[in-house]
Amino acid sequence: MGTKANPEPKYDCLAKAHPDEPVFVLLGRDPVATHVISFWRTLREAIGDEDTDKLVNAFKIEAAMRAWAESHGKSEQVARSDAAYAKILASK
Repeated sequence: MGTKANPEPKYDCLAKAHPDEPVFVLLGRDPVATHVISFWRTLREAIGDEDTDKLVNAFKIEAAMRAWAESHGKSEQVARSDAAYAKILASK
């Protein structure tokens, strides 16, 4: 898992992006980031992505982002995000 100060070369999407390629970055402080990553991982699995290392890395990033957000005063926002995500899943 990489950070701004210590990128993970194998999964550094910013380094791999083409100069004109659009990117979207999620930060650890974003209380919905873990759910976005979880959904991304689920979709990648659904289309048959067999890069197990990449999917495991995404799972580790989910956990690290949640821990970072909670340890930086975002526990209430994370809990609201969890509740909203559960509500969305239940409505499907």
